[in-house]
Amino acid sequence: MKVRFLVLCTLGVAVTGLAAPAVAADCVSARISGPQISTALAPRTIGINTVIEQGRALALQALKSIGIEPVIVAPEPWKRVLKQLRNGKLDLVHTILKSDKRSKVYAYTVPWTRDIHGILVRAGRSFPYTSVADLEGKVGGTLLGARIPPPLNEIRRQGGQLFETSSPASLFEMLNAGRVDFVVGPLGVFRQLLHKSHDYRSKDFENLPGANVSLPVHMAFSRNSPCAAKLPQLNAALQKLSPIRSDQEILTQ
Repeated sequence: MKVRFLVLCTLGVAVTGLAAPAVAADCVSARISGPQISTALAPRTIGINTVIEQGRALALQALKSIGIEPVIVAPEPWKRVLKQLRNGKLDLVHTILKSDKRSKVYAYTVPWTRDIHGILVRAGRSFPYTSVADLEGKVGGTLLGARIPPPLNEIRRQGGQLFETSSPASLFEMLNAGRVDFVVGPLGVFRQLLHKSHDYRSKDFENLPGANVSLPVHMAFSRNSPCAAKLPQLNAALQKLSPIRSDQEILTQ
């Protein structure tokens, strides 16, 4: 399965371009980057701790704990970030999904969390769901620019309609008013947005049973980076700082 993804607290580390000096052979510092934030969330990230934000903060903490100084490289389009990691122009990507193909070119860490996507409906308006084919003829909504993982990314192909909006408030307003039958996206982000909302509460909406997609999230070293030799130490640091939890624990943290 080809995975393309990713549904963010700076700790005072300088941002630099790719013209940064080459990393010393003993890996004193590491150039790190990650995915860009969804277009709809970028202006609204204050107080919304997305998986990308969590990954960046965790990478800074974990690298420093094993004696490596992190140097943040501003995120670029995802394909470019992966190419830079493959070529050794980046040492580490802090938030990435794993695939067999990618494992041949990147040195993955242990997973440090799970990215959970799913479908929300208005409370009391649930419907039977076993696959995206059950969404045929229904109208859904999602955040503009959100990356939706398989099989949920097949909604349109299976006969469902999916509208995008840049406003999280509009997304929940449409769902509450019945203008859409469901919304699809990162459940952790939805939960935080509802917690901050003055108009709705989490109990106004419910997760559609059986629709969740839970994906292990990793970091990855470039195999062309001298820092890749530090993979065992980074794994130990991640297991100490961010032990993997159940989906329920992640969604209720």
